[in-house]
Amino acid sequence: MHYAEGSLQLVGGLTLQNVVNLTKAEGTDAGTYAITGSYTDGNYDITFTDGTYTITQRAITVTVDNKESVYGNEIATLTGKVTSGSVLAGDGTVYTLSTTASDVGRYDITGTCTNDNYSITFDNTKGSYTVTKRAITVVIDDKTSVYGETFETLTATTTDSVANADGIATIVALTKDEGATVGTYAITGKCVSDNYTVTFTNESGDSQNGTYTVTKRDITVTVTDVETDNTVTFEALTQKFRWTVSQGNIVDGDDLNVEVYLVIGGTEITADNFRATFCGGTHTLTARFDNDNYNISLQNGTLSVTLPKVTVVDVETQYVYSGSAIVPFHWETNISGYLESATEYSFKATYYAADDVNRENPLQIVNAGDYVMVVSIVHTSAYQFADEAQTEFDIHVAKKDISDSISFVGIEDVLIITNEVFVSATADDYDVAIDVTLKRGETEVESVGVAGDYTATAVVNDVNYTGSKQRSFTAIADAYAKLNDFVQKVDKLDGTFTQAQAQLIVELRGIAQGFTQDELLQIENTPAFKTAYEEYKQAWTQFVQQATEKVELAEKTYDGLLTVVATVTAMLLAAGVVIKKWLSC
Repeated sequence: MHYAEGSLQLVGGLTLQNVVNLTKAEGTDAGTYAITGSYTDGNYDITFTDGTYTITQRAITVTVDNKESVYGNEIATLTGKVTSGSVLAGDGTVYTLSTTASDVGRYDITGTCTNDNYSITFDNTKGSYTVTKRAITVVIDDKTSVYGETFETLTATTTDSVANADGIATIVALTKDEGATVGTYAITGKCVSDNYTVTFTNESGDSQNGTYTVTKRDITVTVTDVETDNTVTFEALTQKFRWTVSQGNIVDGDDLNVEVYLVIGGTEITADNFRATFCGGTHTLTARFDNDNYNISLQNGTLSVTLPKVTVVDVETQYVYSGSAIVPFHWETNISGYLESATEYSFKATYYAADDVNRENPLQIVNAGDYVMVVSIVHTSAYQFADEAQTEFDIHVAKKDISDSISFVGIEDVLIITNEVFVSATADDYDVAIDVTLKRGETEVESVGVAGDYTATAVVNDVNYTGSKQRSFTAIADAYAKLNDFVQKVDKLDGTFTQAQAQLIVELRGIAQGFTQDELLQIENTPAFKTAYEEYKQAWTQFVQQATEKVELAEKTYDGLLTVVATVTAMLLAAGVVIKKWLSC
């Protein structure tokens, strides 16, 4: 505190501080306080004028923190920090923060000073609190209704939490695509609340749209039965066709476009084919429709027409096996009395083996044998047999004679026997068993093993074929085996005069002289025989010459050989006996 002396004059060198005492009123908070004076020296009479002591507010700046929360969640705790000035120790929090945030948007945060000793400036208060949209997933429910019925109410659900008891209907709007006919329509969703972000999906999770299905309307249409005779015209007949809805109902204004028509034997009857197809019996009256909004169950009607009578005629009963199926029955040829509308499906024939007396095993006629054919009416509702009609016939299939196709295997008119020959037979283009009997003269034999005159007899042994053939032939010995042996021995001649060569030449002479007339006819013109025989003759001539010289030498050398009956050459040419005797010495 300060003193203002004014015009006061003090004596003795005293100052104002020596005689005056100033006092401030109690208090430390911001405000004004009186300053009063008193004197301490009785020598002065002092008049005081009170002063004022002022404590100003402490100035600080608080910067508010930005905050946000999701719509429907609790407001986030509001905070700030002193960014200018300071709060005295012990004063604690000297301000409060508040906001009016509720729906999605930006809001101010309001600061309030709660301590009069402070003057607070609040920064960053404008739009510093943000409420963000609440994210939810909404499942659009699929809906179904029947064509012509009132549409179902569109609904949706969510498993996520919503705020403030908001109903799903206040958050989303559902719309079905335009259309009331049978089919599927998309159900689309739209978020109508600014407080939400909505992700739409369907029940299966594979689309953002639901599906509204309009199903077909079930009704039953019954075609009315009609009776007539076989003289009716197509135009007159169609005038009798009627139908009714016997179950369910048609939506007002709809047309099923029903057309009743006649079917015979699977064929729709028209004006063009009526006479060619129309026949007696019970036939189907059916209908077609043209309205995709209905699931129509059809109850067919019937057309009853008087039945004509037929008989079976001109059946061929005798056949020969051909390998292909035999079909004795041809309806156009064998049925008398059928209408122009008859087809191959109006009548049939069933075949059985003759011994199948109970007619239990129907079959196709292929093999030779005896059979029974039974003719029947397939369209029993269209035809009937005349009282006198025969319907069962005996069929005979004879075996086919293939004698001309038989040929023998392994024989010729003159058979040269090289090995044992077994005679067989085949039939050209036929896979059949053939039994063969073989005789040499009058004796039955298994095979051709020796020369002689033979007769072979072949007989077909088969269920479908018959036939036989006989052939005679002569068998002779094979000269080629001898020729081969002769040629191989000739190849061993080397021109020397050894004991082995002498033996070889003698063997060759025996083979050459042993060929029969039939054997020579087989081989005498072959190059192998001609060449070998020439080599043999040359070797024989040389051998005879050398043998003569050896024998003369032997006469002089061996005391035991004192006499030679004749010249060696003559003896060798006669029979070769002397050579053999000489070789054995």
